[in-house]
Amino acid sequence: MADCCVPPASGAAGRREFALFCAIAAASFTCGVWFARSALPPAGRGAFDDSAAHADPPAEDSARSPAASAEDAPELESRWSVEKSWDRYRTVAAQASNGQLEVARLKQELALARAQGLVAANSSPNSQPPAAAKHNPLEDPFYPPNPNELSEFVKSCTVRVDQPRLLDSTPGDVGEAADAMNAEPNEVRAMNDAMRDLHASFRNRLRGLYAEAMGHPADNELSPRAMLGEFQDKRPPENAGLFAILAKERAGQLAAPSDSGDATPYERAYRMYLALGDEFQQRVAQVLGPERASALRAANGGWKWSRSQFAGCDR
Repeated sequence: MADCCVPPASGAAGRREFALFCAIAAASFTCGVWFARSALPPAGRGAFDDSAAHADPPAEDSARSPAASAEDAPELESRWSVEKSWDRYRTVAAQASNGQLEVARLKQELALARAQGLVAANSSPNSQPPAAAKHNPLEDPFYPPNPNELSEFVKSCTVRVDQPRLLDSTPGDVGEAADAMNAEPNEVRAMNDAMRDLHASFRNRLRGLYAEAMGHPADNELSPRAMLGEFQDKRPPENAGLFAILAKERAGQLAAPSDSGDATPYERAYRMYLALGDEFQQRVAQVLGPERASALRAANGGWKWSRSQFAGCDR
């Protein structure tokens, strides 16, 4: 390819082709084409007017290729840019022969660039590099607890829980998590049994607290999730800072109460709910032993089935 860019003969179509050609040449063969919109002849004008190349340099924000309307230009302009050098543009303009662009060759170069992965087939002039994935705190290790993290959580009154799926009307099961934990068949059975037993126990205890708080028994159809939702909707004012207290207890900055009998039904319900991961581990340990129960939980940085993070000092 010649080390120059041929300006268009006339018209908007010519300018578009010129923009596309210059973008290819600048990226692939260091053609060094620099031009500005103000230097191109307006639509409907005749042959390329070289006097335009001697006009005052364009404004800084206007010296870019108007390639968005060309057929193949979006893919090019999304990855390649043309430097803004007025002197080089005048040199190229002077080298123009008959003002005709080799469009077929240009498209061939574009196809080659696509094949080499230099240009994405579906990119556009406004396309941006893929945004970095946002950090998901639920993917962080929850277990074993990190003392430094727990101390940091006190500032935002953050409490994290990892537990089996126990909030629906029926309990969950180990499922695909067995492979991630390298659990043996007998261990899977032990965890499934513990889930069923804990689900029934938790639901019955929660129904008792519900009746105490609401003044009437819970409907049989209410799931643990629905009951906890009603507890939250009718939270007593004195429990507005419960999560701040829990965050300090978990960080070892405050002693947990040995007896919560005097606490409100709301506090007792939420303490019970937030401790389900530990209670499940204790039930598994009764069958498999404390060491193996702890290892199964730690295999995925905490129980894999359900993870939540609560933050806010007025919760």
